[in-house]
Amino acid sequence: MQDDKEDWAIQSQEMSRVFENALFVVAACSSPDTSTPFLGPHAPSDRLDSATFSLSSPSGDINHIRARDTTHIYFPELTGPLETRGWTWQERELSNRIINFLSLEVLWTCKETTYYEHGIVKDEDQSPWSTDITPTNAGDQDFSSDSWLRCIWDYSSRNLTYATDRLPAISGMAARFHAIRQCDYYAGFWYDNLPICLGWIVDSRTCAPNRIPLALENSVPSWSWASVSGTATWAHRFHAFPRGDFAEKYRVRVEPNIEVIEINCKPATQNKSGEVSAGGFLKLRGKAVDAYMECDGLGRGFVRRHGFAPQLVQPDCLLTSDSDEKIDGPIKGGLVALSTLRRARQAESKQDPSIRTKGSVVCVLLYSTFDDGNSEKHKRSAFVLVLGKAGRDSAMYERIAAGTGRHGPIYAGRQDWDEWKGWGGSRRVDLLGEMVF
Repeated sequence: MQDDKEDWAIQSQEMSRVFENALFVVAACSSPDTSTPFLGPHAPSDRLDSATFSLSSPSGDINHIRARDTTHIYFPELTGPLETRGWTWQERELSNRIINFLSLEVLWTCKETTYYEHGIVKDEDQSPWSTDITPTNAGDQDFSSDSWLRCIWDYSSRNLTYATDRLPAISGMAARFHAIRQCDYYAGFWYDNLPICLGWIVDSRTCAPNRIPLALENSVPSWSWASVSGTATWAHRFHAFPRGDFAEKYRVRVEPNIEVIEINCKPATQNKSGEVSAGGFLKLRGKAVDAYMECDGLGRGFVRRHGFAPQLVQPDCLLTSDSDEKIDGPIKGGLVALSTLRRARQAESKQDPSIRTKGSVVCVLLYSTFDDGNSEKHKRSAFVLVLGKAGRDSAMYERIAAGTGRHGPIYAGRQDWDEWKGWGGSRRVDLLGEMVF
């Protein structure tokens, strides 16, 4: 039933079966909306000029044939408005055969081949979007874990009209993985590799120019990639779940430094991998230290502690603080804000992005990486979660940023995370599952 939320929650669970069992799927890649045809003279077209030839049949009938020059056509990109939409990602991934109507030509894709209208067949590397997960390789946890993170990276770059669709629009693929993995699923993550998967960052290159995005108002826990917009990526994905030649070339161990005590994240509908209810939380035990953070609205930030070099961090979204009061603090030659940083709300989105926001935070050591002696490029490093108080008097925290150690050229020459003193002593940390205001 159209616009019936409960009915849609039921039907969306069947998405994987609908597309997997379809004989073939027609994809109108070039049409920007439902009112624009993908066939006929009014369809979007970048086709090359064609010529009409008249041929006589043995019976004397005249037939007209249109032909075009294919000299400059090789492999047309599978692009168009359809490829930017969040809901269509899993439709393409789950389909076995697709007839794609591009602005340049028609393209056939399936599990075995790609056939172009101008006659070229491409059999190798069938689909860059393929998840490759089947019952035969599902037993390889590194393979399926890496495949899932690859899915999230590709899917999260797409656009959605409603923030509440961030998880439902990939629930069909989650159902497919669950049928094979048989593992609990929480807000876009699988429980069996939760510590590593919490180490996501937002690819700043996919954000709007000169501005980092607001947190999404969709009840998704702050520790999930689905709580913010933008492309989610993992700094040490290839090290945590090595595959093929990479595993041999770069033998870097990734060791979790946290213990998951409790996780509470309940579905909001009958779709168990769709929307989640507000109030979810994650309780961790691990190494944590108090620190001071500064950031702006352009995605630049750092944290520091007295006696140590500042550490670069990347905010997950636009941040704000509850107070501008300041007192003398542990940072030599500076002041520390009494307030803590938190995620900004919609009403606070108009602040000047160049103004720096300051406040106290808690840094949690999520995992460490260790070079096993086969790589000069990857030294000992770490991934750190940066948490802010959910409210001035709250005992709960929400994730606001992340630090990725020496991952990337901007960290060259800086003091590494795991060299910080004061990590000792376990401390229980409750990560808030929703924004509190």
